[in-house]
Amino acid sequence: MSTRGCYRRVTAAELEVLHAEPLALGAFLFPPGDLPPPVDRHLDVGDAWQAIHFLLTGDPWGGGPPFANAVLGGDQIGEEDLGQGPARFQSPEGVASVAAALQEVPPAEFIARFDAAALNSAEVYPGAWRDDPAARAGLEEQYAAVRELFTNAAAAGDGMILYLT
Repeated sequence: MSTRGCYRRVTAAELEVLHAEPLALGAFLFPPGDLPPPVDRHLDVGDAWQAIHFLLTGDPWGGGPPFANAVLGGDQIGEEDLGQGPARFQSPEGVASVAAALQEVPPAEFIARFDAAALNSAEVYPGAWRDDPAARAGLEEQYAAVRELFTNAAAAGDGMILYLT
């Protein structure tokens, strides 16, 4: 099974409730009855999460804000392990900062940073990176979706929950 990077837009009011009752986070992210999350409020970038982080920051796990906050940033919310540790959140202000930074990196510029050898050398998940057009196109598409999600969330004044599952 692979590690998947996921995002969930939250209103300021939802974020406030989740801070007050962190045990509700699991039910919020994974509603009972297999109800799918709202399409415009949820994004699963699959196993592209660490490559997106690396191409934005140049570091597999670190890097500075605001780019590091696009994938691995934020503050922990709750204690529940969602598969690869607890979720993190970005405040509406944090989302706006990330969205503004991502607007400075169009998808074509982002994917121009792709270097399979550098990804493999840095042991970026899932490993065995190759410089093939399909891999590049898929990664560029996932980045564009992250960029759009942050842009729309910032425009609405929403926060974001980021988690690995």
